[in-house]
Amino acid sequence: MPVKILRVGLLFAMVLILTAGTAAQPVTPGDSTILVPVGLDLKGGLLTDMQILVRGERAFIPVRALFDFLKVPVTIDLATGRAEGAYLRSDNPYVIDATNLLASAEGRTISLTGDDIIATRDELYLYEGVFADLFGLTLRYNPRRLDVSLKTKHRLPLFQERD
Repeated sequence: MPVKILRVGLLFAMVLILTAGTAAQPVTPGDSTILVPVGLDLKGGLLTDMQILVRGERAFIPVRALFDFLKVPVTIDLATGRAEGAYLRSDNPYVIDATNLLASAEGRTISLTGDDIIATRDELYLYEGVFADLFGLTLRYNPRRLDVSLKTKHRLPLFQERD
């Protein structure tokens, strides 16, 4: 009998430990979007932690957190849902506009859908595929490893700073 009680107690403790992170997620009723802590893995062994949003199978990467890590200038006005800065060179401006669902960089403009961008009171999140289309940054979320890998052919400011 004591062994059975011990097993039930251990099982209960494991369930509490495994569900503790999900119980605190700020999810509004009817919304399937969750905040997920991940590690960002960049070639060369550079790592950082960030929190992404996941809605179904789609991962949304925080623009400010990513660009701050990569040392890409970014200014975000959350009241207007607009992020802007210069990508790789000071003469190469970019704009991400959540209100008008448009993004431009490298002299081209792409249309966004409501499924490509999420604006919260703290951050602007872009679907991982938009970063590839707009900036040549291939981001892949791996839910099993809780990480996001980043690959690019560009020489990012983060690497220039290390030289």
